[in-house]
Amino acid sequence: MPRKIPLKLQEVQQAHREKTYKKIEAAVSLLKTEGRIITRSRIAETSGLAASTFCKQHVKEFLLKRFGIGAKEILVSSLRSSIVYDENRFNELLRQNDDLAKRLLRTEQRLDNERQRIKEVIACRDALDHEVKVLRGELDIAKRKIRIIYGKKGLDK
Repeated sequence: MPRKIPLKLQEVQQAHREKTYKKIEAAVSLLKTEGRIITRSRIAETSGLAASTFCKQHVKEFLLKRFGIGAKEILVSSLRSSIVYDENRFNELLRQNDDLAKRLLRTEQRLDNERQRIKEVIACRDALDHEVKVLRGELDIAKRKIRIIYGKKGLDK
């Protein structure tokens, strides 16, 4: 016997669904304007929705009805050219693209780490430069004191 869901809860759920649909539509339109291939993973990345959101039945139905995107299909109509790609070749290109994006991300992270190390080294160098200046000043003062004392002893002779 199915449970009855309170009307208030149904309204809240519907409001959440509407927000999700709006995010999906915004992501798809952004991807189209950029000329990118539209996939569920790219929609999730662009919209900020979790990948698990696209496993929900109402989202699957929305994607199919609104954009013609099935469970694992790609909206080929978003491609710039009318060339029909071999599915295996197309999937290989997608994998290569994802691999390159991951490599780019790792390289950018390494670059950020190196920039941080450079900042730390520069800060250490600046601190050592300051210490050298202070020590040179103290050495100069000590030499002057020695000259003053030696000069007075020379006068005593």
